[in-house]
Amino acid sequence: MRKRFVAKHSKDFSLFFKIFLFCLLIIFIISKIMSLKFFNSNEQLIKYIMEESNHLIETDLTYSSQIYGANLLITNMNIKEPFSLFQNNLIYQPANTTDINSSEKIIDAIKNIMNLISFDTITNNPSKMVNKSDNQPLVYIYNTHQTESYANSDIDGLTPNVFTAAHILKDNLEKRGISTIVEENNISQYLNNNNLTYDDSYIASRYYLEQIINQYPSIKIFIDLHRDALSYDFATIQYEGKNYAKILLLVGLDHEKYQQNLDFNKELNASILEKYPFLTRGILTKTGPLVNGIYNQDLNEHIIVLEVGGNENNIIEVSNTLELISDIISVKVGELNV
Repeated sequence: MRKRFVAKHSKDFSLFFKIFLFCLLIIFIISKIMSLKFFNSNEQLIKYIMEESNHLIETDLTYSSQIYGANLLITNMNIKEPFSLFQNNLIYQPANTTDINSSEKIIDAIKNIMNLISFDTITNNPSKMVNKSDNQPLVYIYNTHQTESYANSDIDGLTPNVFTAAHILKDNLEKRGISTIVEENNISQYLNNNNLTYDDSYIASRYYLEQIINQYPSIKIFIDLHRDALSYDFATIQYEGKNYAKILLLVGLDHEKYQQNLDFNKELNASILEKYPFLTRGILTKTGPLVNGIYNQDLNEHIIVLEVGGNENNIIEVSNTLELISDIISVKVGELNV
């Protein structure tokens, strides 16, 4: 029988081709693993959902954080906390943790930003403190336009926006004894679920605002935190070596309670002018056709539509401003809480 002859170079080529295909497969698998999103907290999941649905927050999970997330998901051992190696075995067990407010870990990320900022207040006069021993919420912060973002900052991989600013303001208020709630629900998801458009955002925020008013009669001030669209020069002021994002108060006049809201916002603006005159751009009133003219301010006479900075401001400038504004708001809450 004639022996089958196969050239040596053909065998070598076949082996090389198999190795090549195997390498491609390995690269493909690794790329897929690296593209996975691992969530070890509700807050990371919220960020991701908002990123995918309305670009509220962009998360940048590096390869190292992906490996960390995969390890935590599979082994339940936190390589950043060595004691967890002794507390858990290699079989995944759900962590036995207590439910906490869904914004607390977001605040941890924000505090990393704040650690880079010097929050020396301009005045040494302490703000009026409010006793919150009963822990009843006194301020509610929400974002009708949750997609309004600030200039990109690579701090902690967080793309800052008005939702971030809301949590920074909450943190500052609670340091002053003001129990505060931030709206965590996704406005864009509400619009999608109800076949509404971006122009209907005030319908969505009204839905959550009405729920809060009914659920928490203790709340004294409601803050709808926005970001304006201005050039950097118009939106920023420098004072004593620090940059601040300027603010604007917006009041709608097309409802019966407009005068009460206008008077309250005038009081607030006067307090800002007295203490930090460089910070405010004043009050803008809106009425007539082609404008909203209400901004949900018909629901309560203490609703503030607060524009903080512009799209070119960074989160440090916004944080500087919110540090000062929290002084004014805490005093106003104290006056209303008497």
